[in-house]
Parts: sequence; C-alpha cells; structure tokens
Amino acid sequence: MLCRWIVLLSCSFLYAYHQKEDLSIEASIARFQAQAPVVLSDGNLAQKSPPEQSSKEAPGVTVYKKYCHTCHGNGIAGAPKVGNQLQWQERYDQGWPLIMQRALQGYKGMPAKGHCVKCTEQDIKDAIVYMMKESGINAQH
Repeated sequence: MLCRWIVLLSCSFLYAYHQKEDLSIEASIARFQAQAPVVLSDGNLAQKSPPEQSSKEAPGVTVYKKYCHTCHGNGIAGAPKVGNQLQWQERYDQGWPLIMQRALQGYKGMPAKGHCVKCTEQDIKDAIVYMMKESGINAQH
C-alpha cells in the first residue's frame, strides 16, 4: 500500500512539473482527485464525477486526459507510454479480456480504473482504445 502511494505521489509531482496549469487550490484538488481521493479540511471526501465527454473529442479522450495521461503520457511505473507502438502492441496481443481485467481491477502500479471510480467499463475501454490508436494500433474491441 505504501508503494502505491509513493508511485501516486511521484506521478503527481512529475505531472505538476511538466504541466503549465492553474495552481489554485481548486485546480490542485481536481488534479489530485484524478490520482487519489482527496479529504477536505472538514473531513469529508471530495467527490468527483466521471468526466463529461466533449462533443468535439473522440470517445476516451476526456478520461485519458483526466485519469490516464499522468502515467501513460510519460511511461511512469511501467505504464505503456502513449505513442510507443511496441509497448501497446504487446498489450493488444494479450487480448481484450486480459486488458480489461487489468484496467478494471488494477495491475502492478496501476490502480483499479486508474482511480476513475465512477467511470463505466465502456469509459475505460474507450480510453484504452484512444491510447492504442494514438500509438498506431488499430484496436478492435
């Protein structure tokens, strides 16, 4: 459990280092919620809804940007990096049942659903298809 938190904090710091974004408290909470639950000063758990899909974006893009980009955009903790066709082809060759099992239940350093607790199975699958397509894999599911 401690290792998982260390990986999450490392991902968050790397994400913050590489991003030129709003550094307000509200924006910081939103970024950290993508990685782990945030407990507010009043003791309540900050709730996060699944991201709304923009009509201009392909399915999976919004989920990728909010939940997957930190690790998969940088290849952190063994995550297959978007754009690395070889890494994604290896996953694709394992078949959708195993891909989805690992994405939904978590695998090695990746938390279940990438911490998108309210995402549906289809949201997760769309994000994976998007990452594969961006990596040159014509993912059929």
